[in-house]
Amino acid sequence: MKKDSFDWSHVQGKVGGILSEKFWKELHQAFPRKGPDVDIYETDREGVIVVEIPGLSSPDDIQITLEPQNLIIQGEIPCGYPVSKERITWGERRFGRFKRRIQLPFHYSPDPIQASYKNGLLEIRLLKEAVGKEVEVHFEEESS
Repeated sequence: MKKDSFDWSHVQGKVGGILSEKFWKELHQAFPRKGPDVDIYETDREGVIVVEIPGLSSPDDIQITLEPQNLIIQGEIPCGYPVSKERITWGERRFGRFKRRIQLPFHYSPDPIQASYKNGLLEIRLLKEAVGKEVEVHFEEESS
């Protein structure tokens, strides 16, 4: 966890006991999530972005675009129920179109980029690029 972020894990259980399920349902409806949940981790060589997107059946269901320091993921999460969205009495899962812009916390090389999808998780691997790399200067002798 980054040093500049607050660890809410210990607060969640305490607050959950005070506030009712009705409160959480109404809060969820008032402030819907902006897109699929994302985890990012880094190794020495690469950055890995894991996106939770259930129900995709084809590469045509998702679009990934890289911009400088941003990854944009857009697509549509299908509703697999035999009823309309309006008939779902308790709905925490999200369905429908989404677009998620993720600011990458590392510099990356544009090639190669690997993306795979398995068990509802989209995994994108980017090779990290060295920052502050020294550049060797070659001197050519002048001819007289």
